[in-house]
Amino acid sequence: SAERRAASRSMSAAGSVTKTISITTDPINIRSLYVAVSGRAEATNDGGEIWQTWTPGAGTVISTAPIAAGTYGLFGLSNGKLMYTADFLLTAPTEAHDFGSQIDCIWVNEVNPDRVTVGLANGQVHITNNMTAIASSTWTQLADFASAVLWIEESFSTQGQYRIAMGNQVLLTHDSFATTGELVNFGADIAQAHALTEHR
Repeated sequence: SAERRAASRSMSAAGSVTKTISITTDPINIRSLYVAVSGRAEATNDGGEIWQTWTPGAGTVISTAPIAAGTYGLFGLSNGKLMYTADFLLTAPTEAHDFGSQIDCIWVNEVNPDRVTVGLANGQVHITNNMTAIASSTWTQLADFASAVLWIEESFSTQGQYRIAMGNQVLLTHDSFATTGELVNFGADIAQAHALTEHR
């Protein structure tokens, strides 16, 4: 019948394919991840199969860089301390700097992982160009705003070009905050991070 022929055609189109991945011959890409969650730090170097956890004795973990630097990870604390790990939290992280104000956001330059910028709850923006010197790294204040800096990112191709979210604004600078312009104003809403990837 016509119904049986239609059912037969439908069934003949079904199927499945199984592929075996060889760990020794097929390339496997595994991401290194750093996460700030529930006041603690989490890190994995095997794509999430095993996580290491660190809870600070004072303060809470507020932020981490959204892009892993590869050889190290950073965590920003509520008490202003910037913590550095080079072994995915297998051992307790090292204090790299104390800003004295909550670290709301961290940005690691995608081309130069020694170049790190942080945004603070007191509105300040600071930068270092020798992050891997850890506690000996030197920091320069780039800006001092009236509102907390909730998100910051620097262009991978143009050093000094930043977008930051603070208050209800997203600001843009091409000269490391010597001058800034308003890119977006969200009115009554708070600017977080969702509008910042347009320049990438």
